[in-house]
Amino acid sequence: MFTTVLAHGPWNDSGGPHAFWPLFPLLWALVLGGGFVLVRRRVTARPATVQDPTRNARVLLADRFARGEIDEDEYHARLAVLRYDG
Repeated sequence: MFTTVLAHGPWNDSGGPHAFWPLFPLLWALVLGGGFVLVRRRVTARPATVQDPTRNARVLLADRFARGEIDEDEYHARLAVLRYDG
């Protein structure tokens, strides 16, 4: 028995894989399906955030003020313009 398995592999004596042929497509289907589920969960799990359109401008303005490119009065004047809604 043991020598038969070593000589012929896990197949029967006729040389054909009877029970093993559906395992390989099933394995690939499980791997691909699992990858699809993981990607889908990761994409849909992100909360929808609304970005403030003036945030980048305020950060840039604060950086210019911190570097001394603009003075305090100009900083507050430009910041007021960014905060104006209408």
